[in-house]
Amino acid sequence: MNSLMKTALGCVVLFFFAAQAEEEKTSEPAKTAVEKTGEVKTEAKTERKAAAKTEEKEEEKLDDKSNAPAAVYKAISTLFPKGKLKKIEKDQQGKVRRFKIVVEDDEGEHTAELRSDGTVAERTDPVKPEALPLPVDNTLKARSPRGKVTKATKSTKGTAVTYELTVEQDGQPKTYTLDEKGKDPPKLEK
Repeated sequence: MNSLMKTALGCVVLFFFAAQAEEEKTSEPAKTAVEKTGEVKTEAKTERKAAAKTEEKEEEKLDDKSNAPAAVYKAISTLFPKGKLKKIEKDQQGKVRRFKIVVEDDEGEHTAELRSDGTVAERTDPVKPEALPLPVDNTLKARSPRGKVTKATKSTKGTAVTYELTVEQDGQPKTYTLDEKGKDPPKLEK
């Protein structure tokens, strides 16, 4: 055998033993621990049970301040990554539990109503006048040709989107509520 083959064979053997040693480390049976009851449990079983209990607690864990589940806080940080939570309160009607939140960021004040699982039931966000959809802007120009939008918010409830706009014309404020097509939204009967 020439020296090159011996070197290659030596590398393969070293690699094999290194891989085998690593496998033994990872597949080594879990050490046992004896609890006060005398019952022997493996660390792996104990860890699995602890993880399952932690998951159950996470689902049921409620924040001390508002009784909001972790899913609500996760949704807030996802929806408003740069926002600061100003207010959160629980609204329970029968078995339905929702959380009303107020968050402030660079854009302004956002409000939302979140379900216990963190999904959004409804939300209202500030909108810059120049960011209004073209149909909404066209309707405003037709209704208040000399008016200037002083406040605009976008509300979403399910799939319905409405814009509430305060327009000042000739020193008089006027409020409009329009859908995303620039039309008056249907009136809801109560």
